[in-house]
Amino acid sequence: MSKSLEDRVQRLEDTIEIYNLQARYQFYLTAYWGTRIEELFAKKTPVVVDLSGAKWHGLEGVRRCFGSLDIVHKTMPGRMGSIMAIQPLLTWSKDGKTAHGQWFLFGPAVLPIKNDEKEKEHLEPCWMFGKYDCDYVKEDGEWRFKKFGVYIHFDSPHKKGWVEAPLPYHIRTFESERGAEPDEPVTMGHLYKVTGPNTYGPDPPEEARAPFRNAK
Repeated sequence: MSKSLEDRVQRLEDTIEIYNLQARYQFYLTAYWGTRIEELFAKKTPVVVDLSGAKWHGLEGVRRCFGSLDIVHKTMPGRMGSIMAIQPLLTWSKDGKTAHGQWFLFGPAVLPIKNDEKEKEHLEPCWMFGKYDCDYVKEDGEWRFKKFGVYIHFDSPHKKGWVEAPLPYHIRTFESERGAEPDEPVTMGHLYKVTGPNTYGPDPPEEARAPFRNAK
């Protein structure tokens, strides 16, 4: 059965609203405006953030995860991310009240990294590529995130590139700040080192953390 003109117009309007929702996230992320990101999530349905395997549940989890963005400039001045969400693919539920979206993410970044265990943490320009995988729900006439997923394929220093070094030895991510630990530990072990500051779950021994804690 073909859709009515009214249904088709509604679908177009919903598509634009979801595009704008994703774009607002990108702008808030670039501005390190973590407190505003919480506004983009659903209030009447359970929500989750999934960052390469680490999961934060509920609005309190969203607040803990993205709230740490506000600390970044104090802990590492000069850090930068200019990541784009591109090539969207949306699929819809039959009732049109929920949708699933996949986007590629790509862009330049300046991140605090270590290329090996002995190297001092420092800012380095990188290329980042991955995928957003999100679920959206319409609440009170407005689209919100129900699930926000990000999965990084490579995060490569410019001087090495994504073939030689798809991921550096260590990246200090914004959600690794103290107090922002996820509800479910990360599974991406080659990126989040248990002996580095990106530690989730039980703290490693003090002697393992000391070299990273003193890095500037």
